[in-house]
Amino acid sequence: MAKDKLKTTTKNPRFLYIMVQSNDGDDVNIRIPLILINLSMKFHHFIPRSARKAMENEGFDLDRFIDEVPTEELLEAVKEFDVNIVSSDGDTVRVFCE
Repeated sequence: MAKDKLKTTTKNPRFLYIMVQSNDGDDVNIRIPLILINLSMKFHHFIPRSARKAMENEGFDLDRFIDEVPTEELLEAVKEFDVNIVSSDGDTVRVFCE
């Protein structure tokens, strides 16, 4: 993982990155557009009632979650999100927005 990539920050990030580098060569590089957060918060009404009931039966009330988590606040919090992990054997995990 490049050092300059580790220090980059952006005020208006467009993507959530999940990067993993392992010593045995198993690398993961995922880029998720942040607009998906915005869209998912708006289109949750399209989830079938049966799926909502199944989630509720497992203790997750989607409507309550959506109502209690303002989209703009969630997107603002994601901008500051940055996780860096280095294991004892040198594997690295980084989750951040840019």
